[in-house]
Amino acid sequence: MTSKNRMVIIVDSLRYDCAELLDLKPCWILPTVALGAHTADVFRELDLWKWEGPKIMFTGGWPLKLSWPDVQLHSCLYPLAEKQDEISNIIAKSNSLNKDNVLLIVHDYFVHNYFEQVDDGKSPRKWEGKVPEHAFAAYRTRCIKTGQMIRELLKYTMNWDVYVTADHGECFCEDGISYHHGGLANKSPLVYQIPIIGIKNAPILSFTQLFRTQKQCTA
Repeated sequence: MTSKNRMVIIVDSLRYDCAELLDLKPCWILPTVALGAHTADVFRELDLWKWEGPKIMFTGGWPLKLSWPDVQLHSCLYPLAEKQDEISNIIAKSNSLNKDNVLLIVHDYFVHNYFEQVDDGKSPRKWEGKVPEHAFAAYRTRCIKTGQMIRELLKYTMNWDVYVTADHGECFCEDGISYHHGGLANKSPLVYQIPIIGIKNAPILSFTQLFRTQKQCTA
């Protein structure tokens, strides 16, 4: 293993076709996670790295079930917003001490919980088939804000390898059947296809392209 620090930012519920809203230049990619992945697969991939140094995780939700014995865990739904100073201090301290092999994982639910910004404030699971008028606008706004928060953190990571990925996308009833990313939505090409942000100058695939790719892979 090379002697470097590494940060992985998981933007929960990031759709592939909205990844450009993060406006990251250059882009970073988590390289070996395949289409059809979800949260568990992202963390299995991290497990495969066999990281030998300290692991520090800022997260809320599912990843709290992980059984990594050597991880320092900071539980919060919105670490990019709530823990920005704490995360940047960890990065800065590692830089100043020339401390290598730190794996910093930030799993952020800010985009995932976009419905908190919608008029009725209900979870998408309770919309009963009718998507509120401003839902997608709220979602896009949160994608843009997430990009701003990530770029703020990147100011401190000059000697770090940085990866940005997501565990699944989000569905707004484009298929006429499903919304959010539970229930029938897992049958939809709009979700549960890892919306990784492409490497520098890589095209952002449309969901139609993603669906065709998946069909070809499973044929």
